[in-house]
Amino acid sequence: MASASPSQTKAATASQPVQEAKALQPSDTPSSGEAARFRVALAANCCLLLVGVCGGALLAWWALSFHRSNEQLWMVPVGLVLLGTPVFVWLSIFASGVCTCLELLWTAPAVPRTAPPPDLDPER
Repeated sequence: MASASPSQTKAATASQPVQEAKALQPSDTPSSGEAARFRVALAANCCLLLVGVCGGALLAWWALSFHRSNEQLWMVPVGLVLLGTPVFVWLSIFASGVCTCLELLWTAPAVPRTAPPPDLDPER
């Protein structure tokens, strides 16, 4: 019954490029690949935290129960390895992440350098 007026048609076509531009822009929601990477990273960090806590607990147990009698000495190096491993793993992951960021900076297109103006040239 009611037909669209020309002003409504123009408004719809005027907002259409805006909607298309919004569709072309990256969305704020993470993609499924990013979400999977986040879950894997979270699981790895939780496992590393668990290993470190187990190492600390093993050392505490040895210190409270066996230190005075010098028994169960195998618990000391095992506890130190379990306690220290997550620290080195986190440091290596951090270092590799920093290197990746620097690599992205190095591959960025360089801005062409222009010659300084003649009055600012220090050699003259």
